[in-house]
Amino acid sequence: MLTPEIGQPVTLRQIAEKAGVAVSTVSHILGKRGKLYDPKTRAAVLCVAQKLGYRKNAAARAVATGRFGCFSLLLSANPGFSHLPDPLVRGIQDGLARQRMYLIVSTVADEQLANETSMPSLLNEVMADGLLINYRLNIPAGMAASIRKHHIPSVWINSKAKQDCVYPAEFEAAKAGTEYLLRKGHRRVAYVDCHYPWAARSRTPHFSEVEREAGYAAAMREAGLAAESIRPDDWLRDQDYAGFLERLLARQKAPTALVTYSDVTGLPALYAANRMSLRTAEQFSVVTFSDRPMSALAGQMQVLVVPNRALGDAAVEMLVEKVNAPAKKAPAHEVSFDLAALRT
Repeated sequence: MLTPEIGQPVTLRQIAEKAGVAVSTVSHILGKRGKLYDPKTRAAVLCVAQKLGYRKNAAARAVATGRFGCFSLLLSANPGFSHLPDPLVRGIQDGLARQRMYLIVSTVADEQLANETSMPSLLNEVMADGLLINYRLNIPAGMAASIRKHHIPSVWINSKAKQDCVYPAEFEAAKAGTEYLLRKGHRRVAYVDCHYPWAARSRTPHFSEVEREAGYAAAMREAGLAAESIRPDDWLRDQDYAGFLERLLARQKAPTALVTYSDVTGLPALYAANRMSLRTAEQFSVVTFSDRPMSALAGQMQVLVVPNRALGDAAVEMLVEKVNAPAKKAPAHEVSFDLAALRT
């Protein structure tokens, strides 16, 4: 049985001696030139390396190639400015696994990201080849310009621009969701968002807020119907959402269906409808957006699940291209929602 000494790194020479080949042969096979050798030789070397517990020296590889073999997922130190659902992490892992790379998560203060002198050294400090930027709100002024100026390989996740970003097809999904409700016979369909009141409209919204509402309005306009967007005048406590929605559903000529920005509004809407004995899809229906499916509620609520896993995978693929050509602009990549449930 091949057993290395505890605590001692396995060397290429040890593998070469056990496999009966030259050190250069082991170096090539464990590197990127293994295809030059006979399959049996490759198999023998790899088998010995595995049994000895060989691990590549990441520091030596970084010195030799100028690459660390990892990406950094950049998050804001303010948790409200970055959104990191589990499927997004899994999608990033999917993409990295194909590249045989790994991930470093970096939480950086806004002041550092806005600092012109600190941005160029950021990759070296975190020992990464590129940045996956998950920064959806209140992006520090000058951050994007500094990244472009210094050709830092970066891809923005869930931010919409003309290049170097991946984002969900929000307008398309909201339009399809509204058309689904219209096909079901609803004519009084409203767009509702309890989370962001009219008082919050002065801030810079995330693009999804704008496009979900616009997609809804486009479908209503094409159907020859009036669009109506409903929000509280000012911020509500979470426990007050249902009461606000009950008052909406109790008014004369109330909406029979809602498109809501997220399940933060969609779920209280169902609760309010249930309290008012509106318990069938004909009486009341909701289309909402969420990071997770909720198939148990499909009788009255259709959930448009944000394609986070596909977003993460696509972001890694784009960043690999950026690392190989940092000055090249990658066209923005829009990821579609799964709309199969809306076609029934």
